[in-house]
Amino acid sequence: MPALVTPFTESGDLDLESHTFNLEALAAQGVGGFLIAGSTGEGPYLEPGERRLLMDAARTTLGEAAYLLGGVTGESVRQAMTHIHEHVAGGADAVLFDQLTDLETAQAVTISRNTFCQDPAQDRQL
Repeated sequence: MPALVTPFTESGDLDLESHTFNLEALAAQGVGGFLIAGSTGEGPYLEPGERRLLMDAARTTLGEAAYLLGGVTGESVRQAMTHIHEHVAGGADAVLFDQLTDLETAQAVTISRNTFCQDPAQDRQL
């Protein structure tokens, strides 16, 4: 499962066209799962809403067959929960806690994720 880089335009906006191109090129080579917005994908530096845009573009491009993992790089419970909710809204299958540097925060996020991030359409927890 490759950790994708996040492409940007010269003006600093997300380059969703290049993101889609990268996804399609890797999927054509037989890759079936992707890490979106992890530390390799500029996860700690993305603006609010950008994780959802990246994840939504991936889900739209690849469909339900692809396994999409969203990087959670927030250093606080509030940041991490925002990242989780963006990924869930964009169609993530699961999330990877990638940046948490303190065990107490990691435990709180895990508890919150199990409690609050359910996908009612799939009757599953994310």
